[in-house]
Amino acid sequence: TVTVNPNPVADFSANQVCTGQPTIFTNNSTPVAGTTYQWNFGDGNTSTLASPTNTYATTDSFTTTLVAQLGNCVDSVMNTVAVYPTVVAGFSASPTVTYNDNTAPVVFSNSSTNSTSWSWDFGDQSFSDLQSPSHYYKQPGLYSVTLVASNQYGCNDSITKTDYITVY
Repeated sequence: TVTVNPNPVADFSANQVCTGQPTIFTNNSTPVAGTTYQWNFGDGNTSTLASPTNTYATTDSFTTTLVAQLGNCVDSVMNTVAVYPTVVAGFSASPTVTYNDNTAPVVFSNSSTNSTSWSWDFGDQSFSDLQSPSHYYKQPGLYSVTLVASNQYGCNDSITKTDYITVY
């Protein structure tokens, strides 16, 4: 009896990620039954799972190789996985205690890293997309401020400072 195995065809896709987030590898190889897999993620990590994940520690482009083997039949494919910079949101404000007399705005200083766009919520139904905006508070109260910082690769981070601004 001669067993003829179909030739495996190695193929995969991966999600776009930011540094430190898991990359999910979707194995699109054929055939699946009986095929073994060897992954080399290009960062020193490997796997033999059919559809593994890998977390890249640095921002770079990594050549990832998948070898699919069924019996003596082998196929491989290489794809580049781009890992983008992680955004870290941060800010400060001055002053954090003010009056609602419109004599001086609260000036927000953005200290986010790897960001190219910003979405501010000043906690009083007012918003801004400026990098480092100024804002006048019109009513007394305690205000929480939220900043969502993003980059052009879809990486984002947010920070909320609860009861950060006091207005008399």
